[in-house]
Amino acid sequence: MRADALARRRQLIDAATDLFCTTHPGEVTLEAVAKKAGVGIATLYRNFADREELMVECASTALGRAVDIAHGALADFAADPAAAWEGFVRGLVDLGVGPLVPALAPAHLTELPPPAVNRVRDHLASAIAELLRRVQEAGLADPRLTGAQFMAQLIVITRPPITGVLDLDPDVTDRLVTALLIPPAR
Repeated sequence: MRADALARRRQLIDAATDLFCTTHPGEVTLEAVAKKAGVGIATLYRNFADREELMVECASTALGRAVDIAHGALADFAADPAAAWEGFVRGLVDLGVGPLVPALAPAHLTELPPPAVNRVRDHLASAIAELLRRVQEAGLADPRLTGAQFMAQLIVITRPPITGVLDLDPDVTDRLVTALLIPPAR
């Protein structure tokens, strides 16, 4: 694929991912994605046959970015465990993990559609397990916390709160992420 075609495809994936993070999934139309990406609908259809194919690519891309964040944290862990752990958690928050999961996943996370997405998901789970093991050994997380529990907590914490909650505490998400990062009392 030519460089300009790859760049347009990336624009479409980024636009769709952003919309899935900020808009109700049912309201994310292919027309809205094309408009946000600054391309015509025909360009979108040249890259993705339908909404499902676009969603699968968004899921795969988001999971791949999460794997990169996890690998970065693993690489930095020896130098500064606390900073690596916090960077990992905040990197996933910045990625928009909470809003993306319900938008891009089926009824159950183990049922992600194509095997390629499942492979990336499994790779992420492995990286999280290794990072969590190191974090627990360093006393930075509850030793009973599993990778699945950590991801469930992060997904719930990073879901966009309703407006009324933001009126009570505009920094609620950051406050909850900070609480997640506080090491357990010994």
